[in-house]
Amino acid sequence: MQETEWWPLAGRHHRFYSGYLVSASKGLPQGESLLRIQPFQLPALKRYEPYFLAGWLAEEYSVVRDEALEICRQEFQRQEQANVAQFMPGDTQSGLQVHTEFGTSAPTCA
Repeated sequence: MQETEWWPLAGRHHRFYSGYLVSASKGLPQGESLLRIQPFQLPALKRYEPYFLAGWLAEEYSVVRDEALEICRQEFQRQEQANVAQFMPGDTQSGLQVHTEFGTSAPTCA
């Protein structure tokens, strides 16, 4: 017979998130399509120059910056929820609530 003891916990958790890649194309879904072409060396990125795509067909972005930032925020909130759940003692949590606050600068999204 399993016995479980429950008690309320509260606290703060701080973690820095950056470098989440957001698809700027509505034709390339955010989910598994991007996972197939990873890993990305985000620190090695260079500012876009038109000659990079000279001679190639290319799609202009269809996801605007504010929409991409919201996608980042949702992903970082999901990651934070998972990290807090993993940090909690025991192997089961009930009613875990995580309130995520972002600093004054926007999440770093590529």
